[in-house]
Amino acid sequence: MSVDTLNIGAVPPEESCTQVGADSYTRLAKLECSLYREQLTEEINTEWPDIGCRIRLVIQSCAHDYGTYHEVEARYDPEDPIAVAQALYCEGEASGVWTASRQQVLEDFCAANGIDRHGHSIVR
Repeated sequence: MSVDTLNIGAVPPEESCTQVGADSYTRLAKLECSLYREQLTEEINTEWPDIGCRIRLVIQSCAHDYGTYHEVEARYDPEDPIAVAQALYCEGEASGVWTASRQQVLEDFCAANGIDRHGHSIVR
């Protein structure tokens, strides 16, 4: 079986993500990706309730000139039409915003760590 990959992103497309170089980038970016992967899996299981998730969503670390960034990547069998449809769903049809509960997790994390939603320290 061959495996194709599709870069999905770090957060839902209508949301802003923490930027490489921010004070708490790594911790916040990994949390964002984990929440996004969880949200996508939940949506796939809702869209295909009798089939379930046929793709593997992973958090990929990618080297960049300004540091390592993190994003969700879909890995799937290109010969499986359902897996292809699910990967494409994640890329372009899944919700563009956080669910309320995931937004709250991010806000709580930032408040507990003294950072804003972009990963920068809040001066008090």
